[in-house]
Amino acid sequence: MSRKSEKDIQSLIAEGETERLWSALSELRYIFNHALLRDAVYEMQSRSRLSGLHKLAGDLMARLYTEDKTKLADIADPLLSQR
Repeated sequence: MSRKSEKDIQSLIAEGETERLWSALSELRYIFNHALLRDAVYEMQSRSRLSGLHKLAGDLMARLYTEDKTKLADIADPLLSQR
């Protein structure tokens, strides 16, 4: 997986919202707009890739929100999902 800058990631997230692939539930959580799309994306990923993506998401959130203890559950979710 290539390393992307925070700016690149934010841009990709915004593009997905514009294309109505997903919607923001909060500052840290997004939901696919259609279950079939979500399932297809997940099925296309290997277990190790999904684990890596979940770790990347958790690590990024932990870096962005180190001072905000209200985000701990949101940060833990993708890290726990990698198991």
